[in-house]
Amino acid sequence: MSLRFKLLIPLVLASLMALAYLNLDWSPRALESGKQGYLNEVSHHLDTVIEGLVPLILTQQLDLVHENLDALGKNNHQWTFILLTNKDAKQLFPPLIGGVAQPPPTGKTVHVLVKDIRAFEKTIGRLTVHVDFGTRLAEIKVQQRQLTLMLGMTIALLAMTWLVALEIAVVQPLKRLSAAAAALAGQQFDAILPRQGGDEVGRMVGSFSAMRDDIKESHDELRRYKAIIDSSADAIIGKSLQGIILNWNHGAEMLFGYSAQQAVGQPMLMLMPPELVNEEVDILAHIAKGEKVEHFETVRRHRDGHLIDISATVSPILDEKGVPVGASQIARDITERKHMQDQVRQLAFYDVLTNLPNRRLLSDRIKHDLARSARSGCYGAVMFMDLDNFKALNDSHGHAAGDLLLIEVAHRLINCVREMDTVARLGGDEFVVMVSELDASHAASTQQAQRVAEKIRVALAEPYLMRLHKPGQADVMIEHHCTASIGVTLFLDHEASEEDLLKWADSAMYQAKANGRNTVRFFHDASPA
Repeated sequence: MSLRFKLLIPLVLASLMALAYLNLDWSPRALESGKQGYLNEVSHHLDTVIEGLVPLILTQQLDLVHENLDALGKNNHQWTFILLTNKDAKQLFPPLIGGVAQPPPTGKTVHVLVKDIRAFEKTIGRLTVHVDFGTRLAEIKVQQRQLTLMLGMTIALLAMTWLVALEIAVVQPLKRLSAAAAALAGQQFDAILPRQGGDEVGRMVGSFSAMRDDIKESHDELRRYKAIIDSSADAIIGKSLQGIILNWNHGAEMLFGYSAQQAVGQPMLMLMPPELVNEEVDILAHIAKGEKVEHFETVRRHRDGHLIDISATVSPILDEKGVPVGASQIARDITERKHMQDQVRQLAFYDVLTNLPNRRLLSDRIKHDLARSARSGCYGAVMFMDLDNFKALNDSHGHAAGDLLLIEVAHRLINCVREMDTVARLGGDEFVVMVSELDASHAASTQQAQRVAEKIRVALAEPYLMRLHKPGQADVMIEHHCTASIGVTLFLDHEASEEDLLKWADSAMYQAKANGRNTVRFFHDASPA
């Protein structure tokens, strides 16, 4: 239902009520009033006529009476019948025809007026007049119809004026305001508004204009924030307290491989490796308490399934009462940083050529094994070995060949010991093997260490076949024979430091070289007798 129709309804109802009042109440009363007024006029007129008839009746001048009444009837067409009788009810007018009185006319619009004629306080006769007021009523009805028509035209004119005024003052401004509101819903802020007047509509237009300006300012601010967020290389994610993704910026798309359309509405658990599901539950529990979870490193799953190292901060989103209603998470890809850290760690703790632990990591491993020995009461062993006949390979075929041999030595050493044991390269052709958790008995531990050292000696004494690549030439297969001199020392608890153990094992290794190489010597064997 249009606004015009709604505004027209009260006027139509008022008009119908006015017309109903005219037809059902005023018109009948007006007819009755007109009729009564006319009869009153006739009654007064008859009083005047009677005053003129009294002297004529008293003097018996009936001819004059007849003339007067006849003239009266001719001059008053509505008087359909005039009857004059004397005090004895004898008809004096109109004259009797054949001695018989003529019957008066009748009808719904005929009214009978009876007036007594008195003189000297005595009734000397009676005047009866039949008045037909139909013509007068017809005139009144015509007047009423004209009045009703004029009223209807006036109402129609008022209605048109009312509608035009409403169209100009209310409907058109509201239509333009409605169009501006629809444009505002579509984030269009340039729709033309109606002129602001001093009435209620004008004040509403002013309020709408101020509201639109505020919304535009907020929209521009949000757009700036969104541009900043979308331009961020970091993933910025908004989520509910139930872990449902609500916002997903371009950085998140790049980091995790999901578009915003794919991610929004999905649970954050889709990014979690199965073993880290409880981590998201714990984070949401902290957020629900209003607590911030800052700068933690973790792992998330990319859309294609590979894992990503990230650094994340999760902050609660609070409502106007300070109650947490959600969370914002900023995540940064630290895969490259972790890779660099791993590289730094690799360089710091591992030999570049063989990928074995270096002296620094070996020292740390010895400290840990000393502590383990203290707890278990079992011996461990440190084996220091140096390759025999290694320099000849470098001299004849160059350092590339020597590097290939050292790599093969590392592989053979690893295959000779358990996973819990440590194989390290100290530099050059020097290697150390640390064997853990031997036995609580010194003698039994010595035998176990002897077997491991002998296994290593035999493995390293096997021929080495190496493919040597020289630029511009065909690859050359080299066979080299190389052995190792091995020094061994046992340790238990913290009876010695890691420096002492390496020094003792090194001393035993030199004793092995002095005794013909390709042999194993224990530190006590190297001690003077």
